Amino acid sequence: MTIIDKIYDLTYNEILTPYNLIDNLKLDNYHEIKYAKNNDGIIAEVICDVSQTRTSFYYQFNFDNFLNEIYYFEGNVKEYLFNRSAELSNLRSKFINTENCV
Repeated sequence: MTIIDKIYDLTYNEILTPYNLIDNLKLDNYHEIKYAKNNDGIIAEVICDVSQTRTSFYYQFNFDNFLNEIYYFEGNVKEYLFNRSAELSNLRSKFINTENCV
């Protein structure tokens, strides 16, 4: 997949929707999914076991069901696993700085 393809996907594709998370409940290490509405759209808290530790992951979707962020808390620190805007910014910078860009 080229940088342009990745930029396109992050700009125009959902990647993952709130509905896709429901399938995870079929897995043995997933226990619960809580959905709520906030100012940015829909937030999903996914509770599962990772390395035998119960962990909550947060999936932030906008009102068009586009995944914007995935994060968890390590103590009081928010750790991002995915951030759409940061990822887009990085890819755009890479594209601008490539030799192929005119």
